[in-house]
Amino acid sequence: MGGSGGHLTALIDWSLAQLHPGGRLVMTFILQENLHSALAHLRQSGIHEVDCQQLAVSTLATLGSGHYFKPHNPVFVIACQKEENHG
Repeated sequence: MGGSGGHLTALIDWSLAQLHPGGRLVMTFILQENLHSALAHLRQSGIHEVDCQQLAVSTLATLGSGHYFKPHNPVFVIACQKEENHG
């Protein structure tokens, strides 16, 4: 849902409308604000089963004569399932 241009909740609503009951919606975010907005909107939309994970990746890099894992910004993943009785 990155690059939603301020239309995040509308995109979520559209995506849920396209899904058959039992279908899964998976979204990725880098901004905390979008993550929290999506979680709140899913709750308000009657989606109860929501899985949220933070993925953090580090890349091995050289530092002087040694090595370290250089961290990258985390990515947040939300996965949910459209219930049988949803909209």
